[in-house]
Amino acid sequence: MASNEKPMTIDESTTDVLDRADVDLSALAHLNLDTISVSDLAAWLHVHDAAHLSAIERIELAERLITRRRFIIGASGLISVAALGACGTGADESGDADAVRDSTSNSRTITDDLGRDVLVPIVPQRVVSLHDLQVMRPLLDLGVTPIASATHPTANGIFRSVEDYDVSGVESAGLIGEPNLEILLQLEPDLIIGTLSAKTDTFIDTLSDIAPTIVFDAGSSVITYHQRLADTVARLDVYDDLIQGYETRLDTLRQGIDPIRDDLLVSILAFNPGTRQIVIPEGPYMSVFEDIGIRQPTSQVDFENTDPRLRLQQISLEQLPEHDADIIFLLNWGDPSINDPLTTSPIWSTLQAVQANQVAEVNGESWLLRTVHRLFSVIDAMEQHLVDAEIDTSIFP
Repeated sequence: MASNEKPMTIDESTTDVLDRADVDLSALAHLNLDTISVSDLAAWLHVHDAAHLSAIERIELAERLITRRRFIIGASGLISVAALGACGTGADESGDADAVRDSTSNSRTITDDLGRDVLVPIVPQRVVSLHDLQVMRPLLDLGVTPIASATHPTANGIFRSVEDYDVSGVESAGLIGEPNLEILLQLEPDLIIGTLSAKTDTFIDTLSDIAPTIVFDAGSSVITYHQRLADTVARLDVYDDLIQGYETRLDTLRQGIDPIRDDLLVSILAFNPGTRQIVIPEGPYMSVFEDIGIRQPTSQVDFENTDPRLRLQQISLEQLPEHDADIIFLLNWGDPSINDPLTTSPIWSTLQAVQANQVAEVNGESWLLRTVHRLFSVIDAMEQHLVDAEIDTSIFP
C-alpha cells in the first residue's frame, strides 16, 4: 500500500449531504469500496441512519464515495478512500489506459436535444426507457426491448400500447417524470433514453451518473424523432424498412385524395376528461397531413402555446365554430363516451360537419403515439373516411 497518498478534498455539496446523513462513516472501513456497487452502498446507507435522506441523496452520496472516490470520515479524521481498497490491485497506468481505449472504441458521441454531447455504446444492450409511449413503444417497433421503462402515474405500473409485443421481462423503472433511481442502479443499464416531456432534464446529472443518458424532443416530427431513436440504438435498417412501407402506403392515399384535396378541409378535435376542456392536440397525424397536403382550419394551425410541453391547443365550447370543416376527426381513447360532454352540447349540433354526418371517431392513441408504425393507423382511417366514404367537400366553403 502506498504510504504517501494524500487525503482527497471534501467538496461543499458532499459535506452538506454528509451533515444531513448523520452516519458513522467509520463503519465504511469494513466495506470494500472497490467492489461494492452504488446500489448496495445506497442500501447500506439506508440501513445505517440515512433513511431520512431521499433516494436521490443516498445514491448521490454512495456515488461520490465510490465512483468519484472523494473521501470517507473515520474515527481519526479524514482518510483516503483509495487507501482502503487499492492495496494489492497490481494495476498500472498502462493497464488503465488500455481499459479507456477499449471502452471508447465501443462508443460514439451523440448530441441530444439538450445540446449535450453524450458518449453512448455503439450497439446498446441494456436500454432503459423513461416513457412507455414516447420511448418504449417506438423502441419495440424497432426490434429493441428495453430492460425497464417508466409508466404513467394512472397506469398502475402497466405499460401502455404494447399489446403487440411480449414485455413480460421488462421491469418498471418508476413513473414518468419520477424515475426510480435505486431500481435503475440495480439494473445497470448501458443507456437511458428520456424525453423533454418526461422531465428527464430534471434528473439528468443523477441519471448520467448511472448510465449515459440521452434526451430527445418527442414533440418533433415523428419521422425525425423515430430516425434519431433508430440511430441511437443501431436499428436504422429496421427504420428504413418502416419508412419504405410508409411511403408506399402514402402514395396510395395521395392518389385517392387527389380529386378532392384542393377543396378538402379537415378538423381534429378531442375532449380531455381530466381538464374538461376541448383540445386540438399536435401529433404524428400531422406528418401524414403535411405529406399529402391536407388543410386544417386556420385556428388549428396558427396559435401560440404558452406551455410547449403540452403540445395542444385548448378551446372553449364557444370557439367550436372556428374549428368546423368538411369532416371532423374526433379522437377518443377507446371509449367514445369520453366525448359526451362535447357531442351533447347544443353548439356541437350547429357545426356543418355534424349536420352532414361527416364526423369520424378514431382512436386517439393511434393518432398521437409517436412511432412510424402508428402512422399506418392514420392512413387507414383517412382511406376509410376520406376516400372510400366519398366525402362531400361542398358543405364547407
